[in-house]
Amino acid sequence: MMIVPFFGIASGSSTERILLKADSLKSVGESNQALELYLSLVDQTKDTTRAYIHQNVGDIYKSANQFKEAYENYINAIKLSRDNKRIAWLNMKAGSVCGLLEQIDQALFHFDKALNISLKENDDLLISQSYNNLGLAYLK
Repeated sequence: MMIVPFFGIASGSSTERILLKADSLKSVGESNQALELYLSLVDQTKDTTRAYIHQNVGDIYKSANQFKEAYENYINAIKLSRDNKRIAWLNMKAGSVCGLLEQIDQALFHFDKALNISLKENDDLLISQSYNNLGLAYLK
């Protein structure tokens, strides 16, 4: 489970408590309950926190093989995120879902975008993961 600061949310607020509960539920496999909590907060939070929520909702949908819904949430998270490394990871997530949907050109687009960001950020892990994903997509 990844704990991140919820920008724009007061520590100890009811919103923060709900997000932490949703994270906990997701981590123990209670996806439906976590999804319900995440979705209840989407319109109540600032962009950076909404990006985090959309990422988690995308993860839940991907785990449930609801790939179109996962993709839509990853795209929303990309649009709302302000952190380049997170945007790179989100593009990899979007690309992997496109691969599962057999939309290889779209997968390559996202993996290439992730690689370009990773190179600018000089992040070796992101770079290696991006190259790996590109290679796997070209094999399809």
